Amino acid sequence: MPYWIQGWIETSTGPISDRPIWFATVNLSPLIDTGDEVSEKLFGLSKQIARDPSRMKDALFARRGLPEDVSEFVHGKVEQDSQYPKEIGGYTHASVAEVEQAGFEIGEFPNSDWSVVFKIIDSLLTDERFTKDNLRFVVWSNW
Repeated sequence: MPYWIQGWIETSTGPISDRPIWFATVNLSPLIDTGDEVSEKLFGLSKQIARDPSRMKDALFARRGLPEDVSEFVHGKVEQDSQYPKEIGGYTHASVAEVEQAGFEIGEFPNSDWSVVFKIIDSLLTDERFTKDNLRFVVWSNW
């Protein structure tokens, strides 16, 4: 049975200190085929952890839930999916700044589907409107 990662890169262009409005900007679902070592290391989302929750202790940003100020679109998507509580869960999030501060390097995982996601992040960061603090991942699993 497949173990899919769903979620979004959310962006905000306002100052983080002023309760910014977040927007669902990049859909991760078509970019990440399955939970792999990156989704496991960052978010605690993988078949291995689903089978052996003791492995969760090594995940950097697991079980955080949805951000309090999640984008309206993602909130609606989560509400829509709530009719499948056994299949969908593991909601969590992390800003790009947090991922960087944790010392995570995507280069350690060159064959991961997440490589293209981090290239998109790098591209967004070339635009002066975006910083590592106002780019974040909001993710969950579908099994």
